[in-house]
Amino acid sequence: MFSEKVSSDDSLNALGKKIRKARRKKGITIEVLAMESGLSKGFISQIERGRSQPSLSSLKRIAPPLGHSVATLISDAQSVNLTEYIYAMNDDNNQKTQSYSLYQHDHGFALNKQPLARVIKKDNRKQLRLPGRDLYYEILSPLFDCRAEILLVNAEVGDNTGDDFICDQSERIGFVMNGSIEVLVKNEKYIIEECDTIHLQAYVPFKWVAIAGDVIKVLWVLVPPAF
Repeated sequence: MFSEKVSSDDSLNALGKKIRKARRKKGITIEVLAMESGLSKGFISQIERGRSQPSLSSLKRIAPPLGHSVATLISDAQSVNLTEYIYAMNDDNNQKTQSYSLYQHDHGFALNKQPLARVIKKDNRKQLRLPGRDLYYEILSPLFDCRAEILLVNAEVGDNTGDDFICDQSERIGFVMNGSIEVLVKNEKYIIEECDTIHLQAYVPFKWVAIAGDVIKVLWVLVPPAF
């Protein structure tokens, strides 16, 4: 059920062109990118031509040598988390501290440099769709200066993370909000049903597939961020 699909749809073509453009901008050859990512030259060439669908794991290998994150590779530049910053503001006259929103007018208060909070409205959060798959991610946490990353994954039965195992520096906890998923950790399979959680240590290889439910939603918390 975990498969790398071959497709020539628009999303794969767009991704391939973006990877080729980033590689050329970096001034590196396919051979160098293959060496740095650990992927074959042929596979990278197929990706750039829009003929092969990279898994999430493959994208995690390709992105760093290009100076990108997975998020910037698989989404357009306009799709960003619009964050409302809330600062502390000091009234020099009354010596009071109040909250201040970036979208409000400054009434003569001095702003502290660090925000008290950041708000991301549901209509403004970043969505990431893996090319050739219905599965897509929504990033619920701020994209920058945040030590944790929260992802909401929306899937249908059969959607999966690909043939390759995901293995990175992030410790993660997955909470199944709706439906069920099957997680393969090394050689062991685990069924994670609605309201179950799974905790994965950093650098533990895993992959998963959606196996039941009309709407399958999984909430992932990653420390540090991996997208």
